[in-house]
Amino acid sequence: MKAVADSTTLIYLAKIGRLGLLTGYYEVFIPGAVYDEVVERGVAKGFPDALIIRRAVEKGEVKVEKLDPEGCREAQELKRFANIGAGEAEAITLAKFLKAELIIDDALAHGVARTFAIKPLWTTSFILKLFSEGVIGKEEAREILEELVEAGYWVGEDVLLKLLRKLE
Repeated sequence: MKAVADSTTLIYLAKIGRLGLLTGYYEVFIPGAVYDEVVERGVAKGFPDALIIRRAVEKGEVKVEKLDPEGCREAQELKRFANIGAGEAEAITLAKFLKAELIIDDALAHGVARTFAIKPLWTTSFILKLFSEGVIGKEEAREILEELVEAGYWVGEDVLLKLLRKLE
């Protein structure tokens, strides 16, 4: 199964040492803008998670996919008209092109993706999906959610409580 991941998902799963959950479950693709944001700029700033993601790309666990000229035009239009970032626009366009699942953590981008009949996942809903499919257990899912929050992944307290209740 294919998935396109946006920056936040890659960064936070790498920060907590759980990128393998994503790459072990999906054939993972990222657009060039996400690679530039996460790896190129991240390495330049000395972020350890950027090195982890770069290694995953080098090993072929995460594939960087360049958009064709039509895809580039579509992503530019999305960026301009939907007021989303380049990474989000390219990720939505790539997911549409690849007929892949989309894991993205921007609320506006979720709405844009739905207009293309793409049902996006949040990083946290990806963790719940792994739990519901028996890939990880309840305690591991709970630990991952807690690790994400401790690493700085923002989720409202009410949403976190709902997520934890879904594990019961």
